[in-house]
Amino acid sequence: MFIAIKFGDDEKLLFNPDCSPKILLDNIKRRCRVPLQADIELLNEDGELKNVSQCMQERDACGIFTDRGIYFLLRLEKKDGRVTHKCLLNGFTESHPHLAAKLEDLSSPKQCESRPTSKDKFSKMVKRTSRAGLITSSTSKIKKLRDSGKTTSRVK
Repeated sequence: MFIAIKFGDDEKLLFNPDCSPKILLDNIKRRCRVPLQADIELLNEDGELKNVSQCMQERDACGIFTDRGIYFLLRLEKKDGRVTHKCLLNGFTESHPHLAAKLEDLSSPKQCESRPTSKDKFSKMVKRTSRAGLITSSTSKIKKLRDSGKTTSRVK
């Protein structure tokens, strides 16, 4: 799998997203000559912001992208609590006016649209059970089993 990123004077580079999103973003910054401290994002040809920087918990970035997709490199600029997106492809507004209009409408990034991680599922489960007051530690279950004289290798 690979993706193409457009930037600069109609430059296009290929990247392999089969790595963590952090490594991918660092590699994009280095190869596209963007300062490492800058915040960047990617916009696909349909005008969807990919929000890679908000998906850092993912093991790899493959699920965020379409194979052989073309993406535009954006720089995020924060002013007065508002996030603005600037495309780093020279002449973007003239060459892609429909995408430039969508980009102008974006005021802040959306939540990560990738599948939830097991850590997220566990935290939701803990929140649900703690609200119901049903959390008991496994050690107390083991003690109860020991006290009752039952021995089992599996505690439910």
